[in-house]
Amino acid sequence: APTDDNRRQKCGAMILGNFSRKDENCLILAEMGIVEKLIGTAAKRSRDEGLQFALFSALRNLSLPAALKAKLASCGVVKLVGEKLASEETLSLAVQFKALAILRLLLSGPKVEGEDVANETVATILGDEPMRRQIVQLSGCSL
Repeated sequence: APTDDNRRQKCGAMILGNFSRKDENCLILAEMGIVEKLIGTAAKRSRDEGLQFALFSALRNLSLPAALKAKLASCGVVKLVGEKLASEETLSLAVQFKALAILRLLLSGPKVEGEDVANETVATILGDEPMRRQIVQLSGCSL
């Protein structure tokens, strides 16, 4: 059964995910250090699927603004996604697809001068055999 702490974390992540639907709000959240806190919380093992979904949804929304792509990459979101996809931890398909959406968003969009997030993300994926294997497996699944 979810604890009160899990419920608070889930509600907080859902609020942050909803708040991060506008680029301006994403920038404010990043300045407040929310990206690092979300990544830290998501990195912990949790069997609470709702919490995982809320955390990855918020991180996905924060991956949208071009100005934040490098920050997310430098904070370790690509590593987090790789570890989660390749882990023995059971992730629902919904969480796995949110994780893949984060990678897709980091690979797409306009380039910010002096930053090469897409190439860095690809290099991380190519260098991580378990993540690569899981991405290939997920790309062949049907819903």
